[in-house]
Amino acid sequence: MDTKNDEVLTLLKGIFHEKELIEELARCSIAELPEKHLLLKEGEYISIVPFVISGSIRVIRNDESGKEILMYYIEKGESCALSISSCLTDSPSKAVAEVEEKTLALVISAEQVKRWMEKYKSWKDFVLNLFNYRFNELV
Repeated sequence: MDTKNDEVLTLLKGIFHEKELIEELARCSIAELPEKHLLLKEGEYISIVPFVISGSIRVIRNDESGKEILMYYIEKGESCALSISSCLTDSPSKAVAEVEEKTLALVISAEQVKRWMEKYKSWKDFVLNLFNYRFNELV
């Protein structure tokens, strides 16, 4: 196993507890995303959700006048709360996700996100904690 995979496994083991979930996450593809890459447009349906290994993705919305509003950054060990919410409710994205700096991310399918919510307690806890963290940031 190479150094990158060792780092990914170390990160995953620090967040998740079920061995089977860690193995499933470790089998996900790793995407190398260049700076300024548009990952998601507002109004699109979610097919994949990123889990950031390194780098940063910014999530923004445009207000009614077209002014850009920064919602949050997705950083190492995090995922996108809005994407997961849209995925779980089968609704279109309400934000734009753009790579802030070169990013490595696990690519998690929408189906995996949904299935893991029921199958793995540590995934469900991760998602609920992510929602709570983002909500508290906004407040």
